[in-house]
Amino acid sequence: MLEVHVFSDSFKVMAILLNEQKINWGLKICNTGEKAVSSGVIEVAVTAQGTTSVAAVLKRFVTGCDAPSMMLTTKSGKPKSVSQFSETELKAILSSVDWLAAIQTCS
Repeated sequence: MLEVHVFSDSFKVMAILLNEQKINWGLKICNTGEKAVSSGVIEVAVTAQGTTSVAAVLKRFVTGCDAPSMMLTTKSGKPKSVSQFSETELKAILSSVDWLAAIQTCS
């Protein structure tokens, strides 16, 4: 399960993109009193066959409206911008992504 921490207007955009690719996803329910970094967390089901679709969604997100930003952290602990990867590269590293944050402001 890949957790996408969504900020600002990114929830709606991510939901639309995931639905267009017919990717299974849901909202993570945070416990009362649990500190939340983002305004929400989308849990994305990533299967071996579905990595291409998920990579496509991530690339479409970073080419969307009004300066989108998406950062990922791999298990090595180094944060990187999703925009620096090709779709093929994203597909290859999805299994090692530890944290993913999506920020988009749409006017």
